[in-house]
Amino acid sequence: MSAPRLSLESAGPHRLPSLRQGPGDIPALIVVQPLYEEQNRCRRFLVQLGAALAAHGIPTTVPDLPRSGDSPDIGPFDLRVAKDALRRLADAEATPGILAMRGGALLAAPLARGQISIAPVWAGDRLLRDLVRSHAVAEKERTGAAFGMAEAQRTWREGGDLWLSGHPVSAAAAETLSASVSPCGEVLEAPELGLPPLWRQAEPVEAGEAAARAAERVARWLAEARGS
Repeated sequence: MSAPRLSLESAGPHRLPSLRQGPGDIPALIVVQPLYEEQNRCRRFLVQLGAALAAHGIPTTVPDLPRSGDSPDIGPFDLRVAKDALRRLADAEATPGILAMRGGALLAAPLARGQISIAPVWAGDRLLRDLVRSHAVAEKERTGAAFGMAEAQRTWREGGDLWLSGHPVSAAAAETLSASVSPCGEVLEAPELGLPPLWRQAEPVEAGEAAARAAERVARWLAEARGS
């Protein structure tokens, strides 16, 4: 089994830093990471999942989509740009499918490929409320002031960006996120995998066993999709 390797993938005009694991001679399963701060909190689990999938002979690539992670494209995260990059990468890779986690399911759904999702967020407005809620807790600790969706909406109406968990979110980005839905695909919920809510944990949480269980389910899903 080959070691994890970093690459810079071309996806039309986009250049996507990516982590590849598994065989390098067949198209890779594209892993779409959670959005915003949840991406950082789940990254270790996705590396473990990639290693477990490689043991099944399944290659993966985990791209940092534009304006996220180590992407050279700097600026507020834009779902429309991220979806375009993901679509172009899927075409270039000739990927056998998409594996999305949490809010990544909102990006993957429009693609005409098989999709399997881990603990997906099906509605963007739910994710936005989670982000605002986390920001409210931090604001309460920092200033003692209450903060909620009403205050967030006021900031956006006035033309400002709101920093949510260290990420700037514009009014346009909030509107696009709120309108996003992902109603399709195979689903692996966290409890059936024994997966703790990594996306809410500030400190790393060990989830190697959950990664192994998820890899078994994903391998079975791919085999069924291929008719083998």
